[in-house]
Amino acid sequence: MMWTAEHRSTVTSRIGLRAAPVAQRGWIGLLLAIALAAFAAPSIAAAPAGTLGIELNKLEQRDRSCLAYLVFRNETGLAFDAVQLDLVLFDRDELILRRLTVDAAPIARDKTSVKIFEIPDMACDQLGRVLLNDLARCEGASGPIDGCLERIDLSSRVAAALFK
Repeated sequence: MMWTAEHRSTVTSRIGLRAAPVAQRGWIGLLLAIALAAFAAPSIAAAPAGTLGIELNKLEQRDRSCLAYLVFRNETGLAFDAVQLDLVLFDRDELILRRLTVDAAPIARDKTSVKIFEIPDMACDQLGRVLLNDLARCEGASGPIDGCLERIDLSSRVAAALFK
């Protein structure tokens, strides 16, 4: 037996179902997709884009210490109230010289700033590479910032590389 449109409507009306015509079902699907996109859009827009650039700009010998000048370019749209960099210093032969934590906060939103860190009892020409091993802290006004390490973009203008 071949089912015709008349048979289908008779069966659906007897069991209490109402089938929407194909054109209406297409519109319903489209409206559902638009509604889902509207609810998802605010969460996507709320995630700040951009990077926190950290550049090793200059090394300067001062007595028995090496001064490291770091340039921070904050393009994240966030202000950082606590940023502690866990750094590992390597010599030119890739041997670890030391590990240190430096406090780089505060870092203002959408601002470029320069921070100077002293590395005591070290000649600048010993430094081969600097590893950003981790972030000991990364917080904004409302608490920890997710994905902080992934937002960081490293570069160096000196012979010693800055990497993660």
